[in-house]
Amino acid sequence: SGGYLWSQMTGVFLNLPPEDEGHIDNCDGNQAVWLFAVPEVELYQELESAYEVGQCYTLSVGVLGGGGNMKDGVPLEIRLYYRDPNEARVTVETTGLVYHADGPRVKHFNDVRLALPVVRDIDPWAGKKIGIQIVSTLTPADLDPQTGRAGGFWDIDNVRLIQSLPTPATSLEVPNGSFESPQTPFVDVNTAPWQKG
Repeated sequence: SGGYLWSQMTGVFLNLPPEDEGHIDNCDGNQAVWLFAVPEVELYQELESAYEVGQCYTLSVGVLGGGGNMKDGVPLEIRLYYRDPNEARVTVETTGLVYHADGPRVKHFNDVRLALPVVRDIDPWAGKKIGIQIVSTLTPADLDPQTGRAGGFWDIDNVRLIQSLPTPATSLEVPNGSFESPQTPFVDVNTAPWQKG
């Protein structure tokens, strides 16, 4: 609606210089992505890697809301998915966030994390290629200029997917689970409480 094309709903931008008040202090590199807060606007990517039985997955995405006079209560979702035999996308796990206009206006990406528990051999996504999706979950009703929430944009950066063995409390029996010699878990403070062997 409004004369826009789908190709104009997302794009890449350069971070501003450090001395500029609009500079994002933790941008990974010098550019990031923007995504309009409009129904059905999304970014997605399907990886060559598949969901492996006995493994856990943690998806982290740096998100900054409020651009373009975004309204209060605008939602965004982060999803992991797979394709079914008909090539339809099927969500495996999702997490969301909502923009609050009264929150701090700091130019800083905040991580949104989605944790997928250990993949079992009976899960329909086991062995299927991993899909990552970031989607505006506004509805067509949000396009109403008087009552809707559509408008503004999200800034997105540093999308990371970590595959790991389950923590002892949730582990399945995974024979020879370490890549080399015995497993020695370490905790990365940036991704705690997930462990990696």
